[in-house]
Amino acid sequence: LNLSMNNIDNRGAVEIANLLVSNNKLLCLDISINKISLEGAVVISKSLALNCTLQKLNLANNWINSIVIIEIAKSLIINRTLQILNIAASN
Repeated sequence: LNLSMNNIDNRGAVEIANLLVSNNKLLCLDISINKISLEGAVVISKSLALNCTLQKLNLANNWINSIVIIEIAKSLIINRTLQILNIAASN
């Protein structure tokens, strides 16, 4: 699912996180080049712990920082399906 360059902000990120929790078919999600910042990215990160199908996530070019990276790392202790994560060029 490619949602890049859609001006998605933190409210949209919360909806995406809800999708990740409830959807068991989505394998690839591209939400790069949006306006997701700390709050939204943390919610998405936490939802990864409850998702068991997503294999590729592209968060590049959003407004995230090391706090989000730590939250993603915590979720990946539980989530064993995510294989590719792109956080390049994030602030």
